[in-house]
Amino acid sequence: MNCIKKKFRDFFSSSSLLILLALLCSAVAFITVLPLWKWAQTSPGTYTLCMLLIAAVLALYRIIIFARKTGAAVFLRKTIRLLAIGASLCFIPVTFMNGSKLIPLLILLGAVAVYAGAGIILKNKDESLS
Repeated sequence: MNCIKKKFRDFFSSSSLLILLALLCSAVAFITVLPLWKWAQTSPGTYTLCMLLIAAVLALYRIIIFARKTGAAVFLRKTIRLLAIGASLCFIPVTFMNGSKLIPLLILLGAVAVYAGAGIILKNKDESLS
């Protein structure tokens, strides 16, 4: 009989601890989200600007950490490649939708040339082509 009581007590104590933890998480989420929601409702322009600023600062921080970790040549190569791909993905559909057929092809060829050039010119000596 004692063993059954102990099992029930353990079960209910762990269940109550789980419920208490869920309530605590809900309360913290409510306390955090409610002021942000009110701010977004009353002044969406400033809220958007501040959130974009926070995202930009975080992205800049991550870029700096990545640059320090990988080294200048690898960082520059990856950045040039990312910009070449991103710019081509932005400009090719726009120029194609404007009715041009030659300009998107030239943009694609230029992006491939920049991508390959960044890999060849900025290649590390101890690293194979990547």
